[in-house]
Amino acid sequence: MRAGPLSNTNIIALLNQYFVPVYAVNEDYAKKGCAPAEEKAELQRVFKEGHAAKKSVGSVHVYILNQNGKLIDSMHVAEAAKPKVLTAMLQKTVSDLKLRPSVPVAKVRPQSTAPTGEDGSLLLHLVSRSIDGKGAWTEVPGENWVVLTAEEQKACSPKSRIKARSRKS
Repeated sequence: MRAGPLSNTNIIALLNQYFVPVYAVNEDYAKKGCAPAEEKAELQRVFKEGHAAKKSVGSVHVYILNQNGKLIDSMHVAEAAKPKVLTAMLQKTVSDLKLRPSVPVAKVRPQSTAPTGEDGSLLLHLVSRSIDGKGAWTEVPGENWVVLTAEEQKACSPKSRIKARSRKS
């Protein structure tokens, strides 16, 4: 989604003017996940409401709730990842609810920010794409931040100097 519709300026404008976007990490909301019990229960309520309304429901979905938390619409990300499809869904909601534009309720900021490290640390931003390039999960590179302390950097360095050897033809 980040490489597709969530990098589309029209969709970003719609989300920022008319919606309060929220995303959840599925692992946090699993049975043994770290999300609070009341949040897990709320997500289950949305799932049940969607099932009852015969809407698309699952862990990899876009859900639109009204200001009272009632489910209005839902869509699997395989469809929502298509900018035209997601735009139509958002515009329909704006029209149906007669929403007026507003300012975002939270400051817009990058989702991946560099951590801080102690003096002498080495900060590495690791970004990697899938080798096979297949499927929706490979559209966006996986990324992580690695902070190596001075001591960890030493442990990664060779114990003795490396000498270059020349190749003889």
